[in-house]
Amino acid sequence: MDDLQETLNAILNDPKQMEELTQMASGLLGGGESSMPELGGLMKSLNGPPSNTQKLLTAMEPFLKPGKREKLSRALRIAKLASVAELALQEQEGDL
Repeated sequence: MDDLQETLNAILNDPKQMEELTQMASGLLGGGESSMPELGGLMKSLNGPPSNTQKLLTAMEPFLKPGKREKLSRALRIAKLASVAELALQEQEGDL
């Protein structure tokens, strides 16, 4: 589980790896030009501005114990990935 989290963190924090992931996803989606705008929207949402809730939780982070900080950080990453997954699902349903 920790290896998966480390891998996800590495991908989320490295723009080059994000671009490689986008290219791989494009290939899986058929490699056409039409899939790139969809992926661009997902990448923008992944790197978009944080919500007010995320800002509040991030501001509280220095006041938490180290174990709680790790849990909060993990929860924020999971929430961001869940929002991207939701957008991807909505786009896929729109294509059907």
